[in-house]
Amino acid sequence: VFVNIKSGSGNLIGTTNPFANSGVATFNNLSIDTAGSGYILQFSSGSLQGAISDPFEITAVPVAANSVFGVDTNQQVVGANVTYNAIIRDVNSNAVGAGVVVTFTMINQSGANTPNLTCTTAFDGSCSVQSTSTIIGTTTVTASISAGNIPNIRNTYFDNTTWLPGSADANESSFGVNLATQTAGEDVTYSAIIKDEYGNLVGAGVPVIFSLTNSNGATAPTGLLTCDTDSNSECSITATSDTTGDTSVSAAFGFPKSTSIINLTQGLFDSTTWE
Repeated sequence: VFVNIKSGSGNLIGTTNPFANSGVATFNNLSIDTAGSGYILQFSSGSLQGAISDPFEITAVPVAANSVFGVDTNQQVVGANVTYNAIIRDVNSNAVGAGVVVTFTMINQSGANTPNLTCTTAFDGSCSVQSTSTIIGTTTVTASISAGNIPNIRNTYFDNTTWLPGSADANESSFGVNLATQTAGEDVTYSAIIKDEYGNLVGAGVPVIFSLTNSNGATAPTGLLTCDTDSNSECSITATSDTTGDTSVSAAFGFPKSTSIINLTQGLFDSTTWE
């Protein structure tokens, strides 16, 4: 007795021509390698009238070992999204279709705060979800389904993201002068700490401009005093007044277009009285 697929796109696997015993043929190891609906099997044996099966559906069973996952970039600025993606496949590496829940588990290091995530596969066996970290650091991702952990990284994807600081932000940065009173002719130190909108240190290379305003006879330099942040996102510069009086300071970052810094660094001041 022979069997073949009359309707359906898959391939029939197993013994397709067993011998009949007392008029009964048993097909005990057949499988179809492609999921789908509307499959019909056709049976024949020589000159005997053939028969067909009722229509049936082949569903794919998720196999973690054949599935893939990953994150679409290994570097991103804090606050900007990355995309976590998985493609769930069966034992024959076919996409399983809709309805499989994928769990992405994050291992955050050095302060990163990306949350754990889930998504559910669409008809093509894939699902995606976006997220971010507001703190610099590194996030390593693993993925799993009910059948187990997914071991394979999708081609051109990654298993971790390093979160980089964002642009300098006026509301999070701060500045000041270290002394509210100083002897005329002795230096004070003007300094600034530059952070992004989430409070992360932005690092080296941000130009900072200090503007001094004298009153009551002070003679501190009124030209712009500049410095660039170091790897700790800080910069400082010294100056003095040769005479008594008062000098107030403001600060900004960026060049040629600058942005005023709003906040004083804790423990610092916005003016110095020279005595």
